[in-house]
Amino acid sequence: MKKNNAVEKVENLTVSADDKSEKVQSTPEGGAVKISKTTKTTKTTKTNPSDKDKKEKIAKQNRTEKARKKREDNDKKAALKLQKKAEKEKAKKQKQQLIKRKKEEYRTEKLRRKEERIARRDMLKHESKEEREKRIAAERQAKINARENSKLNRIKIREQKASVHRQKLADRRALKEQKRQLRMQNRREKRNRGLGGWLAAVIALGSTTLVLATLFTLSMTNMFDSVKPNDSFVAESYYNLVDYVDNMDVNMSKLMVSNDKAEQQRLLGDLTTQASLAAEDISQIPLKDESKYYTTKYINQVADYSKYLNNRLIDGDSITKADKENLASLYSINTVLKEELSSLNADMGSDFDFNSIFNEGSDNMFLDRFNKLEQKAVDYPKLIYDGPFSDSVDKEEPETSESITTKSAEEKFSAIFSDYEIKNVETVGESKGKIDCYNVRADAVDGEIFASLSKTDGSLIMFNHYADCNEKNYGLDECIVRAEEFLTKAGLSDMTSVWATENGSTAYINFCYQKGGVIIYPDMVKVTVCKERGIVSAYDSSSYYLNHKPREVDTPEISQKQAITGLSTDLSVLKTRLCVVLQGQTKEVLCYEVYGTYNGADYYIYVDAKTGKEVQIFRVVSTLEGDLLL
Repeated sequence: MKKNNAVEKVENLTVSADDKSEKVQSTPEGGAVKISKTTKTTKTTKTNPSDKDKKEKIAKQNRTEKARKKREDNDKKAALKLQKKAEKEKAKKQKQQLIKRKKEEYRTEKLRRKEERIARRDMLKHESKEEREKRIAAERQAKINARENSKLNRIKIREQKASVHRQKLADRRALKEQKRQLRMQNRREKRNRGLGGWLAAVIALGSTTLVLATLFTLSMTNMFDSVKPNDSFVAESYYNLVDYVDNMDVNMSKLMVSNDKAEQQRLLGDLTTQASLAAEDISQIPLKDESKYYTTKYINQVADYSKYLNNRLIDGDSITKADKENLASLYSINTVLKEELSSLNADMGSDFDFNSIFNEGSDNMFLDRFNKLEQKAVDYPKLIYDGPFSDSVDKEEPETSESITTKSAEEKFSAIFSDYEIKNVETVGESKGKIDCYNVRADAVDGEIFASLSKTDGSLIMFNHYADCNEKNYGLDECIVRAEEFLTKAGLSDMTSVWATENGSTAYINFCYQKGGVIIYPDMVKVTVCKERGIVSAYDSSSYYLNHKPREVDTPEISQKQAITGLSTDLSVLKTRLCVVLQGQTKEVLCYEVYGTYNGADYYIYVDAKTGKEVQIFRVVSTLEGDLLL
């Protein structure tokens, strides 16, 4: 085979940084010829012996420092441990010394008391009758002084707290008064721009919430003079009334042309709120009832009729032609009311003195204008519907020719309050209303008693015992027993306590008539008991005597289990019972009263025993006035 004569290339081989490399070329015979010799230097890292020593020295120093720090830490821990141990030993010794000292003081005190007892026995052996009487009197006086000092200290503390509270109230009232004055000024400026007529802004109420507050209050009608409110307070109430009447006019006009249920519900909700607020404001204007009775009645009618229609829409009904006619009648009256208030406002001007309202002379234009509105009462519509201000329930009770004498009323009064150590019993007047009453008063051992007794049979309708009540000598359960005893003495039977709460030294208890285990809520009596003396200090049975009648309780169409099943699963049910509740003032509904809790709060839910629908929901709220149902 022919050999390849090509010259083969030989690559450079690097042996080390100091080696020399030679380039070699092969010959055809396989020999090698030395071509040249070259020298190639490769970069390498050389370790300097001095750097290595430095690194080892630094590492040694680090190890030494680390060991030193560790020893220091250990020494510190050991010292801290010894310190804690020493402190513990010191505390132990101090405790032992304290115990020893207390034991010594106890032995010393015990010995001192023993010596005093021995000395007292020796003194009593040789004590004369006069000395004993003086000693007992001195000891009794010392106890009285101690009690008086304690009482004075408590009174002083209460007065200090009351002073701070009064100051806070004064500050809040001052701030509120400033805001009220500013609002009044803005209203006056707004209303008196120009002389062409009445200009008012329409207040749109986007969303409304009506809160039903169950408060226990007792009022003695026509028996005491009320305090005159200040000028700014009356002014604000009046201007608010004008605003709300104007807003009612706008919403009622919209309602007359609306045919959409959702819009009707919104308008009726706003109308209910506006009328309710207007009724509250007109009640704050210091006019006699005969000067604002029908105006107040009309505004209340608007509020209640609007709520009634809204509830019907919620239940799926529609506003009928008859409803529209009633609304048209109410709207026409509201137009007259608005015009009269507008005219009155124009006559008053911007600097009207609202204190002149109290003037009953012939030059009182404010009083004259409201009296003029009362004369138009014949134009008020008669509305028959399910509501507390409907004419079906607001009619006056027929007068009866049969009535007891004032002497009989005083005898009834004396029998009921025989335990109150009364004297000077006398009839001081009469009050007319749904229940015509004699007003009787008497002096009690610790205050005065004013009561109203029915002219028909002498039943006690309401009373107040005006006396201080500061201490808490009786518990709530004892107060309930005392209230039950008083009800029996007042001639009421089959009554059971349905609600009881307390505020300081006073207990508030509601009783209802019970028939066959069913609570009849319309037949309610409200009682206040003074926890200091354990006696009834206030009483109101007007609801009982207006609603109590022979009645047959219906049989529930759904079971208790079905009533509970329909409620929210988040509610923890604790108790259930049957009751009769009042819707409006005429319609009585048999319900299951379901008491339960949710998220730490207590609730009372009333479920219709026929339909299973929720009739009403109350939440128990704790306030400074006690527990309330809201």
